[in-house]
Amino acid sequence: MTTKAGRFVAASLAIAACTAPTGSTGTIELTVVTDRATYSLATDSAAEPFLINSGSAPVYLPMNEYVAVQRFEAGAWSEPRPWFTVDGIGISFPLEPGDTLRSLSMDFRYVDRTPGVYRFIFEIAKDPKGREILSEAQRISPPFELTQ
Repeated sequence: MTTKAGRFVAASLAIAACTAPTGSTGTIELTVVTDRATYSLATDSAAEPFLINSGSAPVYLPMNEYVAVQRFEAGAWSEPRPWFTVDGIGISFPLEPGDTLRSLSMDFRYVDRTPGVYRFIFEIAKDPKGREILSEAQRISPPFELTQ
C-alpha cells in the first residue's frame, strides 16, 4: 500500500503541501496529489489520489474510510463521499516519514460521470487513536476538473 517517496512517479500537475509542527515528535509535512488537474469523460475513467509524507513524524489513517471525494456545488464543498473501505487489525495504520500512499482509483461512475470541480479529502490524525485530526488544509488535494 505504501512505497518510498523516492520511488514515487506520477504526472503531478496538482499539488498541495502543508507543514505543521508536532512538538518533540517531529514535523508533519504532507502533500496530497492527484494524477492530473483535468480529466475528460471522453478519455478518462478514474482519478488517482496520492498522499505523500515528507515530514519527520508518522501520521495515521483510520482503518475504515480514509479518503473521500467532494464536489464543489453552489459555492461550497459537498459532504465527503468515500468510495471504498479498508479493514484490518487496529484502529489505524501509519504513513511513515518518506512514504507515499497510493489510494484506490475513484471511478467516475461513482460521481455519476457528472462534470464539475472535485477534490479529495483524507482522514489523517497525529495519533494512532485518531484523537488529533489534522486541519482540513493539510488533508485536501487541489481541486480538479472533470469535463465532458
